[in-house]
Amino acid sequence: MKEQYSVTADSVASASVLFIGPPGNGVEEAVNLAASDLGLEVLWVDCWHLKGDTSGTTEARVRQVFVRASMNGHCILALKDVHCIAKDNDGNDDGRVVGALKEEMVKLQQSDVVVVGTTPQRSLVSADLWSVWSHQEIVEVPDLSQRSLMFDWIFSLPEPKDKMRILAQRTAGYIFGDFQALYVAAQSLGLQNTGYLAVIRKSKVQEDRVKMAKENLMETGIGHS
Repeated sequence: MKEQYSVTADSVASASVLFIGPPGNGVEEAVNLAASDLGLEVLWVDCWHLKGDTSGTTEARVRQVFVRASMNGHCILALKDVHCIAKDNDGNDDGRVVGALKEEMVKLQQSDVVVVGTTPQRSLVSADLWSVWSHQEIVEVPDLSQRSLMFDWIFSLPEPKDKMRILAQRTAGYIFGDFQALYVAAQSLGLQNTGYLAVIRKSKVQEDRVKMAKENLMETGIGHS
């Protein structure tokens, strides 16, 4: 991650960061690791779940989230896809909701709550919403070649005690995510193979039963013509 924009002069919050980057960029992993190192809890909120039928409903839900963070204290409030609450259901800028967001951010200035927001594209962030954040960061996703270099580098190190944690920290979650995807794929393949084996075993048992039945019939003479 590298900072692409200077501090917003008229931002309302002294401890807030907006991360800009596509899904899978490692921001969630990085935030969780930073929180762990600082001894902070992370309250993840999917902003799509805050959307209501009206601006008033969305505003109320946003305020409830900030109340919860304030009561919790000493935490990171992470708003995923924060851009979605800045638009009403007709796709127009929702000044009411962004205004509520600003008000709640101001209330947190004297608290120990850090607010983090994520959005996939800069173009999705209105000027009004942009001004809420004291810092904005673009998170670039490394290409396949860069990820391969990361992989080679991390495994060239002496065997650390907590290798997976170091892996996640030093690659911003990219390679860690790759490993997770590979692990899930391997599990899926293993389950499929287990299923195939079960079918084969079941078929073999059925064949044995048919064979045994035929032998019994032959012994009783029923099977002779």
